[in-house]
Amino acid sequence: MIPIINDNIINHVRQGESDAFEHLYRARYALLCSIAVKYVYDPEVTREIVNDVFLNVWNNRSSLFYPIKAYLVRAVQNQCLSYYRKKRLDEIAVSDIKDYTVEIYEQL
Repeated sequence: MIPIINDNIINHVRQGESDAFEHLYRARYALLCSIAVKYVYDPEVTREIVNDVFLNVWNNRSSLFYPIKAYLVRAVQNQCLSYYRKKRLDEIAVSDIKDYTVEIYEQL
């Protein structure tokens, strides 16, 4: 059975109560992982993204509001998109590698 999230739980999280945060985490973790895995097909990366979202929720708990489900879903989607943007920036185009290799050979 999925724990119920209501305004009272969110108020307790906002006040910094770790038990209420754990309740929120357990109630929404599986849902958020199932959403993230549709974007990122790596289960390990999926769990990391969802945990990062919850870390951000805890760090910014004073600004939480009820209902929180839509916020959490959007946060996971945004984190997935950020993951791909970062991954794309980390990748080097094959043509760039080829040009770089030619330059090295020309210097020899």
